[in-house]
Amino acid sequence: MIDLKSLTDKVNIKHSDWMVGGRDLHLIITDVNALMSVMLYDLLFRLEGTEYGGKRPEIDIIDDGEKVTKSDIYLGYFVQQDLGKNKVKVILERYSGVFTTTIYRITNEKEYMDSIQNNNILNKTTVVLGFGKNADKSNNFFDVILNKVMEKNTEGNLMKIYGRSDGDKLEVYTSVYTKEKEVLGEREIENVSLERKKKSKLVTENRKISNMMMNVFNLMVTDDAAIEGNSYAYWEQDMNTGDNKYRHYKSTSTIFKKRGTLSIGYLLNVGEEELKELSDNFEDKLRSSYDVQTRKENITSVFKKFRGLIKVKLNDLREKEMMEYEKVKFKQMARLYLLAQTVRGVKEHYIFILMMEEEGLKLSEIL
Repeated sequence: MIDLKSLTDKVNIKHSDWMVGGRDLHLIITDVNALMSVMLYDLLFRLEGTEYGGKRPEIDIIDDGEKVTKSDIYLGYFVQQDLGKNKVKVILERYSGVFTTTIYRITNEKEYMDSIQNNNILNKTTVVLGFGKNADKSNNFFDVILNKVMEKNTEGNLMKIYGRSDGDKLEVYTSVYTKEKEVLGEREIENVSLERKKKSKLVTENRKISNMMMNVFNLMVTDDAAIEGNSYAYWEQDMNTGDNKYRHYKSTSTIFKKRGTLSIGYLLNVGEEELKELSDNFEDKLRSSYDVQTRKENITSVFKKFRGLIKVKLNDLREKEMMEYEKVKFKQMARLYLLAQTVRGVKEHYIFILMMEEEGLKLSEIL
């Protein structure tokens, strides 16, 4: 039976929904393995001759010093002469004279992480590409850049595509930060365990995963009105049955999205369900509350005191190692601070104070 609600909530993300025009295209590859070598070849072909923001795309590959093994030769795009050599060096030597896309080898991950936060990363369209069982590195790069983008209150221009196999499942995840300053898809991808498989099966898996990752990439970066975009936050294929499963991007309609304060919630780690619940509670009260204009001065004064004290309390908690009860308090304060940054006008200030009372908080509780 068709789930009509899921069809209504489904969102197709096009080039124009997350890419700001006139920006360079910058790709960061966080994991170097056989699967990566398969997709990189396809990616370089796709990027050949293209320009974004008047410049050719650039690719940074994080080099953790791994050497080419016999398995890499069998499973990926390496040859016998590469055995024992640094994987990223091999890739640079092989492709730099063939394709026009510039590839950079990054050997100091910490310095690179610092540099991308301090340079003009906000003026580029960045795509983080991750591969394999351990998603920590791609999660970290995506989050660091996302936090930087949100701190500066900029829009869109960030995406992560991650591919791997897990048992008999092939998986591709997509996360994107849109022009509406909303994160769609999963920010944190869980790690999975290594398992032994026949090499012939792994070759087939790598090819299929690469194809799906490239399909998503094409749908997301191609500026063509005829392309409907990508709706898949997650794609899975069962290698035994060939069955496909999907999780779609889902639209959210909250006061925070409408008023452009979602990024504050993300920075404070307010979860999606919490955002929705908080927004619904506020808007329900907004519809049913009475006029409070006669109490304007008192209400606004109390609201401003609450807002200022919550901000101070949040900063105090952030700067120390929190006990469990303080973590609970931080989450409560984070939700309320987000709401305080969103509400407008005396009536909404009044509703905010009501919600503070529902939370059992008084000014004395925050001091």
